[in-house]
This record gives sequence, structure tokens and C-alpha cells, in this order.
Amino acid sequence: MWLTGVQDTASIIQIFMLIFLDLTGIVVLIVGTKTVPDPRASFRNPFENSSHSAYDYAVALVEDHADPTTDGRTLPTFSMR
Repeated sequence: MWLTGVQDTASIIQIFMLIFLDLTGIVVLIVGTKTVPDPRASFRNPFENSSHSAYDYAVALVEDHADPTTDGRTLPTFSMR
């Protein structure tokens, strides 16, 4: 019986944390912040330079990609092999 109370408490904490994160994100978008010069930049042209080809999306799911910032080590990707 007490496990139900623990689960309910954990759920309530998760809900409050989600609300807190949402509110802080909204405040940063509305008010702004000094450490991020333009917080709205990510929302301008979000699909600029993205592919319109279904082939590119399919290849992205099954192909290993090298991350240039990690000296050629591969990134974890979904693989059908």
C-alpha cells in the first residue's frame, strides 16, 4: 500500500518539474536572457536546408554517421543490421 503513495509522490514531483521547465522556457522566450544573445533564433526557419527526400530520411535511420567533433568515432544510430 505504501508503494502507491511513493508512486503518487514521484508522479506529482514529475508534474511540478515539467511545469517548472515549461515556465522557465516561456520566461526566457518572453523576457530573454543575457547569456543567450537571441533565444528565438532556433524558431526562425526551423526546416531551412533540410532534405525533402524520403530516401535521405531512410538512409539516416540505417546508416552510421561519423561525428566530426569526435575524430571520426561514430554516433549511436538506429541500425537494421
